[in-house]
Amino acid sequence: AVSASESSTAVEPVSAALDARQLDIEHAFDAAPSWPELVELMHDNESLLRDVLALLIREVPRLGRTFQSGLKEGNFSEVRRAVHTLKSNVRHVGLENIGQYAQWLEHLARDQQSDLLTAHMENLVALADAIADWAERTLKTH
Repeated sequence: AVSASESSTAVEPVSAALDARQLDIEHAFDAAPSWPELVELMHDNESLLRDVLALLIREVPRLGRTFQSGLKEGNFSEVRRAVHTLKSNVRHVGLENIGQYAQWLEHLARDQQSDLLTAHMENLVALADAIADWAERTLKTH
């Protein structure tokens, strides 16, 4: 069994690394799954994959804007909800690096870390748009 103090310290290096690089958009998709891997993630249901990618195109930019507006209004519940949903959505399509970054931001929102969240706000909004662009490119090429 891992004690609470051991598990929290295990997360620290990840958080520090994410804070330092702000999940560079240029490299955020380096480990993105291929089309066959995406289909497999959807239990070999290509139609479902197309629906999920279409959902990402529509919803993820909205989540980025909700994160931004919630943060500007000091509504940490809204910020947390937006980044939690983003985290879940990207993990469904195997974008684990982005999911990990979103999870870290979700913890910051839970703890109402306004300064750190603000430092990452523009990056998250741009990343949300980049996720939608990735989903659109992926759909168009298959």
